Amino acid sequence: MLSEAAIARIEEVCKEYPNKKSAIIPALYIAQREHGGWLPREAMEEVADVLDLPESHVFGVASFYSMFYRKPVGRVL
Repeated sequence: MLSEAAIARIEEVCKEYPNKKSAIIPALYIAQREHGGWLPREAMEEVADVLDLPESHVFGVASFYSMFYRKPVGRVL
């Protein structure tokens, strides 16, 4: 679901943090940008795989913060 470029960027961002758990928020931002402004479940699962973390932890972070959208967001033209 995530492109190779997005996965590479997530892995690159992980190097800037002391552990992979600390890189969840930037990784979710990358995934959200990749999917047009929202996070489908599959993208969150893939972020969990890339970061080698439990899916429940990634879902918990995505649902806690209001800056992550788990449904498509409308656009005003």
